[in-house]
Order: sequence, then C-alpha cells, then structure tokens
Amino acid sequence: MATIYSSGSFKITVYADDHNPPHFHILTPDESIAIELTTFTILKGKMKGKHLANALDWAKEHKDDIWREWNRVHESEE
Repeated sequence: MATIYSSGSFKITVYADDHNPPHFHILTPDESIAIELTTFTILKGKMKGKHLANALDWAKEHKDDIWREWNRVHESEE
C-alpha cells in the first residue's frame, strides 16, 4: 500500500496489484471507500460527507499525482 496523502482525518492510498479500473482508496479510522480515478465515482464502500468531501477535494487537485502512483505500482502488469 502506497500512502499518497495523510491528514488528521483521512489518508489516500493506492494498493499494488489491485484490480481495474484504476482507483484509489480513502481511509479513515472507521470507514473505507474506493474511488474510480477517471470519474471520481464510488466503486465500493461508504463514507460520511465531511471526510469524503475533504478527501475528494484534495484528490481532484492532485489527480496527476494519484495517476503517477497508480501507474508506478502497476507497471509490471503492462
């Protein structure tokens, strides 16, 4: 698991050898969701509004960084 960003309330991660479509995970102490990287739709899980909104705001501003990490940890699959 590569942690891309961590704040006091959530962290954003990309898992190596994870399934397609390309996505990232938002983790809090109590919740976890997977977000599709192209459309930012929720693939799996649920999360309360404040954590989700803050994490998505950060992720949208750093989409290129998340893509780079996804490609880095999945490069052996190509």
